[in-house]
Amino acid sequence: MTIRLASEKDIAAIRAVALATWPVAYASILSPAQMSYMLELMYAEHALKKQMTRSGHRFLVAEKDKLITGFVSFETG
Repeated sequence: MTIRLASEKDIAAIRAVALATWPVAYASILSPAQMSYMLELMYAEHALKKQMTRSGHRFLVAEKDKLITGFVSFETG
């Protein structure tokens, strides 16, 4: 497994991981409507691009066999 800094070319994969994992992780605490709203707010393609290019967020992706299997994001002040 490799961990690397993500770029804009990784947006689709980051979004796919979020869409696959949120329902598993948050189903017991978020309604389907709230989950859908939050996913669109934070993980829509335009939202991820803005986070990467204008908001100072950094994303690290975990890759295995050239497939992104996870990510983490952070922002420094």
